[in-house]
Amino acid sequence: MAFRFDPSEALKKMTEIKQRSMFSAEKVAQSGAAKLEAEAKRSAPWTDRTGLARQTIRGVSGWQGGKLRCGVTGNMDYSVYLEKAREGQNAVLWPTVQRNEQELMEQFRKVVR
Repeated sequence: MAFRFDPSEALKKMTEIKQRSMFSAEKVAQSGAAKLEAEAKRSAPWTDRTGLARQTIRGVSGWQGGKLRCGVTGNMDYSVYLEKAREGQNAVLWPTVQRNEQELMEQFRKVVR
């Protein structure tokens, strides 16, 4: 008795599942980036002078090679000083990521299962 198996249908289904998972994970990253941006702008501890440091905070997400990135960035030349100077007293970007890390990871786990 011979057994024949055509893997093309199984491979097609696996590709569809992978694409749906990647799309869902990308949506979680976009949503997470928007949340990180809003929270960082809201909770920035410094006193605004021009408002540019706060206004230019951006949530970022997207694929880089095979990795999905999600985060928040400051886009002024002096943003690094706000994060690092005075022992991080005015830091907002990294603390915002740390506060939301567990929730975002749980959302990612749900969509890739």
